[in-house]
Amino acid sequence: MKKFDKDILKRNLDLVEVKTIENEDLAYWLYHRTRYQQTVQSILKEFEGRDFSKIRILDIGSHYLHLPIILKKYDFDLYGLDINTFTDLNLVQRRAKEENIDNRTIHSDLEDGKFPFEKNEKFDLILFTETLEHLSFQPHKMWEGIFKLLKKEGKVYITTPNSLSLRRIAYQLFRILNFEGYGPTLEDLLVKPSYALHWKEYSPKEIRKYFEILGHKVGLCVNYYRYKKLIRSFSPLDVIGMFFNLIALPIKPFREELEIWVTLKEQ
Repeated sequence: MKKFDKDILKRNLDLVEVKTIENEDLAYWLYHRTRYQQTVQSILKEFEGRDFSKIRILDIGSHYLHLPIILKKYDFDLYGLDINTFTDLNLVQRRAKEENIDNRTIHSDLEDGKFPFEKNEKFDLILFTETLEHLSFQPHKMWEGIFKLLKKEGKVYITTPNSLSLRRIAYQLFRILNFEGYGPTLEDLLVKPSYALHWKEYSPKEIRKYFEILGHKVGLCVNYYRYKKLIRSFSPLDVIGMFFNLIALPIKPFREELEIWVTLKEQ
């Protein structure tokens, strides 16, 4: 059992960063490092006082195993799950073996809600980070499958963009005034793989209604934060975006990201 310590967390992040040597892997790490820090900090505080070695965590969308590896350093019992695009990578397979992380492949679509776990394999926490906005299907069966994987009083931890971010609102308004339309850009739709697109971003109010429509009684705890750089480039759009992010600093509901703890009240 370890209490939250900023210096230890920074050291663990640095240890993982040293091993992120491949181009795409390193780029993904550098882009998301601050988010990983926020997530680990929240999880450590959530389970403070408990024996971490007995806390089973499943990371749905484990990608390069960055987050599982960090959490593993705190003795949590970690499992990963992703599509074979990631789980078949030599880098990912090597990491899973070195870190003793059970990283499984989902062979069906998430939409089916069928996960490669036995009925007795239950988790205290399921991570669903930067994934919700990528779903382009009706998620009824998926959430039924996820909730079935939870232990009693288990939780789901979600991070996702805030659709009410001032920066996003300003960007979409710019596109509208420029007669370009709104929503995903044509470049995103026609160039990126479908799993990389943001099909729908949510507000906290929509998240609550989301689970109500699905028929699940849940408790929600929503926090607001930002993990991306304040100034990302000196292009006019990014400079304007920085200005709106500065305005949002004291106004939490307008920050860029949502951090959501979901507790299922009834199975």
